[in-house]
Amino acid sequence: MGTKFVNQDGLTIRFGTRVQGDDRDVPSQTSTGGLVQQLTFRVDLADINATDAASGSDGEFVNSALIPANATVQAVSVITEIVAASTGAADVILGHYTLSAGVLVLVDADSLLDAGSSALADFSAVGETMVIDKATGGAALGKTTLGSSPTVLACASLTEVYTAGRLKFIVDYVLQDG
Repeated sequence: MGTKFVNQDGLTIRFGTRVQGDDRDVPSQTSTGGLVQQLTFRVDLADINATDAASGSDGEFVNSALIPANATVQAVSVITEIVAASTGAADVILGHYTLSAGVLVLVDADSLLDAGSSALADFSAVGETMVIDKATGGAALGKTTLGSSPTVLACASLTEVYTAGRLKFIVDYVLQDG
């Protein structure tokens, strides 16, 4: 089995043998033309950290994605690829972090996707899609840049732990003059 990790610069590093389909777990910029840029990444819900939105959680997060400096996120689309299961009524939150010596440091744990817009029931059918925007998302969505340096987007679960499920996130953002 191969090894996969994210280095201090946010670059995913792999070596050794990989299983078929392994590359779909690597964040990618899926649109580079025009004003609105797009970043796509997948999250296996059973692998994400549990936290609370107020205190957040520093550390290393799986399937996180690096977004450029001076980016304002306009919308986040969440597509259910594998139906979610949990030990109770869990929520997925999506926030942003800085990177320091290879460890994520909390800025705002639910700045883009907060508990009110991401309940377990929202991920109950394969192909189900939610589009979260300024009116329905977290405090930073569509309202402000995420920071003057590159920022890491990472998910966590609230209230309960996920035992199964995979979500695909498509993040639409624009770059502001920095």
